[in-house]
Amino acid sequence: MSVEEGLLGGEGCAARVSLGPVLGHVVALGMVLAGLAGMLIDWSKLSGAALPAFLLSLLLVVPAHEAVHVVVAKALGAGRASVKPLVYWKVVVAGVAVSFSNPLSLARWSLVALAPLLTLSPIFLALSRLEGALGSLFSASFLVNTAGSSGDLAFLLLAASAGPRARILDDGDAVRVLGASPKPWAVLLLEGVYAFVAALLVLGVALLTAASALGRSLDVAGVALVEYTRSGSGFSIRTGPGVPLAALAATLAFLLVRGRGRARRIMSTLEAGCRP
Repeated sequence: MSVEEGLLGGEGCAARVSLGPVLGHVVALGMVLAGLAGMLIDWSKLSGAALPAFLLSLLLVVPAHEAVHVVVAKALGAGRASVKPLVYWKVVVAGVAVSFSNPLSLARWSLVALAPLLTLSPIFLALSRLEGALGSLFSASFLVNTAGSSGDLAFLLLAASAGPRARILDDGDAVRVLGASPKPWAVLLLEGVYAFVAALLVLGVALLTAASALGRSLDVAGVALVEYTRSGSGFSIRTGPGVPLAALAATLAFLLVRGRGRARRIMSTLEAGCRP
């Protein structure tokens, strides 16, 4: 048994889940969360003040988000906390990373991962009902915290797929899954989210551009792809229900053709992260 395994109770590292291999998936999931969160706020409160509201919300949300992680983790027995800058590509400082000395059971670590989403987002949403600048600030904070929880959710999905007997050690910029390995289906699910968002964006832009150039609506088999309506000297245009359906079909095709191979490669990278 190695010294490290002794410190971890004899549990070997099965995978090290870091942001690099799943960055695109985390961004895609964040866009989905932002879209869902955007359905709950009054966008008129951000009109004309969106940029300053979002910049100020970052100063509020980032430390609050990490503080909630730390408080809950320490309360559940994660041990000593260490804080360091979160640096990518050796030069980009993306925030702070908080690591802990003790591994937690999957159930306890799940509470740590979900804590900012389950506590801060409802508070920010309630405060977004305020009028004026505070309403703008907390509307933006709700969006930032909810979308910013995408990394926590992606890591949780991968860790949870290892099963309830797995234990999790948070290294700050990554989490080590101890005692059991994450399953490929979790990576495949993230691949599906990534492919759907990418297809939705590409198809949406392409079809809106085509409908604008042709000056008419587009549909397939009676299902609207783009709805084009002339109004006075201009026109209005929007995507129809056919776009998400087409994106879903493209996602399924992508997963059938390339999904399993990509999932295996990502799994190999996560497992290789445990090797010295």
